[in-house]
Amino acid sequence: GGSGINAPPATGYPRYFVEYHALAPIAAMAHTTSLICHGVFEKYPELGVVVCEGGILWLPEVLWRLDADWKGLRMEVPWVKRQPSEIIAEQMRFTTHPLEQPPDEGKLAPMLEAIGGLGDMLMFASGYPRWDYDSPSIVRERIPDEWCDAVMGGNARRFYGLPANGVDDSGGLG
Repeated sequence: GGSGINAPPATGYPRYFVEYHALAPIAAMAHTTSLICHGVFEKYPELGVVVCEGGILWLPEVLWRLDADWKGLRMEVPWVKRQPSEIIAEQMRFTTHPLEQPPDEGKLAPMLEAIGGLGDMLMFASGYPRWDYDSPSIVRERIPDEWCDAVMGGNARRFYGLPANGVDDSGGLG
């Protein structure tokens, strides 16, 4: 059997952990697409969803396909009133763990920048204490410099409605 809420790929549940780990983006794609197509965000407009541990470089392809398919097949999902990419940008966030590791690490930042609006949708996650965790310094080195403040805390504070300084008006933690 599987674990968590990961959807099995067409070939069935992975037999080896390396297979499971490499296929994590499939679950992220499936759940993101399902939330949009089933109208979850239309029914619950205040709902925010964070997708963790699925990587991020799959997102442009899913956004492009969802938008194109929604335009051509809107009669199939009439309850989806806005472009899927707009809904995702407003109501979903994605974590940095695990951040993809291309063989040439210099190519990661341009790939991330090509995903329009990602700098506002990405939130830091380390995955610590597992073997494949990402330290804050590693993430900072791999993302575009101008995203660091937002990704390392600003995006999460805005998404969760936390105060910018981490302290609420009563003096407690936000």
